[in-house]
Amino acid sequence: SKVYEMNFDFQLNRSKKQIKPAVLSWATVLDTAIESGPFIIYTAMEHRDALITAQDAKHQLYLMLPSGTIRVKKPLPDAIYGKITAVDLFGNNTTQLMFATQKQLWTIDQDGNNTGLFPVTLPANVAGEVSYHFDESGSVDKIYIPCTNGFIYAFEKDGRPCEKWQQKIRVDSTLSTIQSFDWNNECKLAAIAKSKLILVNESGKQIAFPSNEKFMDGSVFKGDSSMATSIALLNTEGDLFLLDTKKMTLAKKCHIPDSKHLATSSGGSMNPTIIVSSEKQLTIIDTSGTIINNIKIPSSEGVLLQAGSNTIHWSIADAKSNQLFLYNNQGKLIPGFPVKGSAGFDYLESVNYSSNAIVTVSPDGKISLYTTGE
Repeated sequence: SKVYEMNFDFQLNRSKKQIKPAVLSWATVLDTAIESGPFIIYTAMEHRDALITAQDAKHQLYLMLPSGTIRVKKPLPDAIYGKITAVDLFGNNTTQLMFATQKQLWTIDQDGNNTGLFPVTLPANVAGEVSYHFDESGSVDKIYIPCTNGFIYAFEKDGRPCEKWQQKIRVDSTLSTIQSFDWNNECKLAAIAKSKLILVNESGKQIAFPSNEKFMDGSVFKGDSSMATSIALLNTEGDLFLLDTKKMTLAKKCHIPDSKHLATSSGGSMNPTIIVSSEKQLTIIDTSGTIINNIKIPSSEGVLLQAGSNTIHWSIADAKSNQLFLYNNQGKLIPGFPVKGSAGFDYLESVNYSSNAIVTVSPDGKISLYTTGE
């Protein structure tokens, strides 16, 4: 089964108002089964307008309005790898959509038209999820793509290759995870290749990191103002490690038997948490390694595990029951959940509308929007 991971922000209203149950607003069926998505792309400042994007099994990309109306349906040559993200290609406060398919890097406008130099043909097929690096303003400024020839390629947001990037070091042809992070005002990359943690600096040179651990999953996250950027790592034995990227020290925190995947939540002003899925159980852990809660689930197979930056909520989706569950960081189920949809989801933070919403998709391509107003 396939595990999808997506990032979104789910803000908690700290007032004492009771949260209203989730209510289905609309549902739209794609031409065929879902391939990837949904992804929410905000098209204006302060999240005032948005597009809901998804790709079906025919490789058609859908751009939908929050009302459920399909605005654009764009054929693509193959599947999208990883996320679709927003980019201001021309620096004029307009939003384009950037993503990678098997052989190309794309940027399109809100009408589905190709923009700038795009699509850019890659030297080899994509081998894993694309990593986007954001500048201080929150805009994409670098794109890192692992390819099947064993190299990670770096591009500027306009599609030009990064001049500083040296592509002479072969990292590995089996990259499974790649994420960017900042350290000492420089961008760095963390990747897992053949169970080894690989660190790469902004010039593409590998950073020596002495560790014999075999890792199967990892996630970069930021703590509060007193914490450096950290990387949560899960080894093949079920041990959870934290890498302090400032001191470059690796510390074992706890052991979770039969571990499968992990996700991290920075938590904004709250304490960061780590969520690990194991056989029939989800474990919530703080950064000291203390277990906060254990939640029983029917099976870890087909479970989507998600925690976003600046959020104190996280979600799982069970493919067997086609249900999405939304919990807070203490493991308490949010009122109105579960709802239908297990193949993907994203959260729509609304300003122009009366309430926030969560967008889900079922394996058969049915996209649904549930309002989660307070």
